[in-house]
Amino acid sequence: MNMIAKSKMQESDSQTVVIQPLRAGMTLIELLIVIVILSLLTAAALPILTPTTSERRIREASRALNSYISQAQAKSIGTQRPYGIALKRLSTDTDRAEDRGACVEVFMVEQPAPYAGFNENSRVRVALNVDIDPSNNVQLPVPGYESISTVLIQFVTRGSATSSGLPAGWTPDLIPSSVLRPCDEIVIAGTRYEILTPAAAPGQNGIQLLPLDSATGSVFFVGVTTPNLFTVVARPINDTGQVLKPVADQTGRIADDLVAGSGDQAGPRLNEGWLERYRQGAANVEPVGPYWSEPMEYQVLRQPTPTSAPPLQLPEGTAIDLQASGTVGDVPLHATGTNNNDQPIFLMFSPDGFVERLQFTKNCPGGGGVLGSITAASISDGLQAVCECAVTRPTANISLLIGSRENIPAEGIDFNAASYTNLSNAERAIERAKLNWLNLESRWVTIGAQTGNVVTTENAFVEPSTIPTGDYDRDGDQDGAALEIRMGQIQAAQEYVREMRRIGGR
Repeated sequence: MNMIAKSKMQESDSQTVVIQPLRAGMTLIELLIVIVILSLLTAAALPILTPTTSERRIREASRALNSYISQAQAKSIGTQRPYGIALKRLSTDTDRAEDRGACVEVFMVEQPAPYAGFNENSRVRVALNVDIDPSNNVQLPVPGYESISTVLIQFVTRGSATSSGLPAGWTPDLIPSSVLRPCDEIVIAGTRYEILTPAAAPGQNGIQLLPLDSATGSVFFVGVTTPNLFTVVARPINDTGQVLKPVADQTGRIADDLVAGSGDQAGPRLNEGWLERYRQGAANVEPVGPYWSEPMEYQVLRQPTPTSAPPLQLPEGTAIDLQASGTVGDVPLHATGTNNNDQPIFLMFSPDGFVERLQFTKNCPGGGGVLGSITAASISDGLQAVCECAVTRPTANISLLIGSRENIPAEGIDFNAASYTNLSNAERAIERAKLNWLNLESRWVTIGAQTGNVVTTENAFVEPSTIPTGDYDRDGDQDGAALEIRMGQIQAAQEYVREMRRIGGR
């Protein structure tokens, strides 16, 4: 080996290999400390970031109700027929009056096809529901209807047999069972009449009261002396300017001498000529009221009935709080002394998708499961109880409050008392949460009266002790009544409702 190669080998052998040390990592103890810290932070943040069980159920209920209402609206548009929802009061299942303000089950309903009579010869005739004293030609109000104008509507059909109380050629018409119910509407020559439960004392104008069929809820019929000559009491709900021209009296005689009055004496009145001839003996028979129009065609717009669609059952622990629900700014759908009964509440959509009407029953003595809760005793005493059918075409939004079932009925809390004002903020929040309309977990499902839009909105924060006094119940005074205070709180909590502020998919 030459000297040069040997020198290179020695130089190579003398080189030292340097190895860089590895970077130091976490020890097991350090890793465990990090895991413990992260666990503590997560445990502290979960209650803030995750809704409580009750809030989650309320959100689920509001989403389900929003979707169910939208389905009914779409059905109405698709079929070009009125569809909607019926809110069933919980009291119909529990038979407890305190459950009238809660709804946990919602039904989809449709308006049945109009009923126009048993056959093509079916007609009705109309008379004002007043007493007329032939001795002085004065109209007297019928007991029970002093404050409203009402009519009698009688169902007849063409026939060859002569019937007592009807003009020649007319006989009583057949009325199928359960076809007519209080709150149904009858359209006659453009005028719409709402069927009422009769309040007239027995024997008024020769008319007798027949009881309501409590099993089917069919209408109270007013029976006259002729068997099966059915007559209902109704009130006009639109003004077409139509004037009833009477052509026959109660006995069936054609009365050309009967005329329509005007001014303070509006309505059918005895013609002075007929009355004078009767007094002088020229007329052999005294005319007997009421005085009937000629028979006319009609249509009965019947109340909504459930469809085959399954009802919506709200999640356990949640309910629609009827104590706060209804037309924004108006008296809620459940209020003691007015809307306090077992009857369902209907929200109907028109074929164009807008809100067609909101219908409910109010002023029922004792509530009751049947309109009026009439008994044989009340009929024999002449003290007929009357329920009022409230049918509104809302111009303001309609809001349904989804809240906790355990908060219905609401507690009576005086938010101006020291027992509340002296509490800490956290303690005040607990007290407010006892009322669904002050509970921040509650949600409003709102239907736009003008647009038909269905949105879910949050409950606005309200400090009830700072709400100014006002005539929130629209009764003409600021008396600080319980309903007035409640409505003031509700209207403050509906800040986002009036704005139709959507909260998205929550």
